[in-house]
Amino acid sequence: MVRFAATGSGTLVTLELRYALKERPLGPLSTLVDVLFILPRQRDALQRTLARFGRELATDRELAVG
Repeated sequence: MVRFAATGSGTLVTLELRYALKERPLGPLSTLVDVLFILPRQRDALQRTLARFGRELATDRELAVG
């Protein structure tokens, strides 16, 4: 889910990803695997996506001024 909200100096973008594993192959260890391995990588991927949005916006603004 992506949400956009106007702020005084720009736009606040909230990007949320929800997922669920269909099978829990490791039983109770699946939660630990999620916390230690899956969630950090998902968070990093979402941060890279938002950073890319920011770079594209900055480029668009530079081109509009130029």
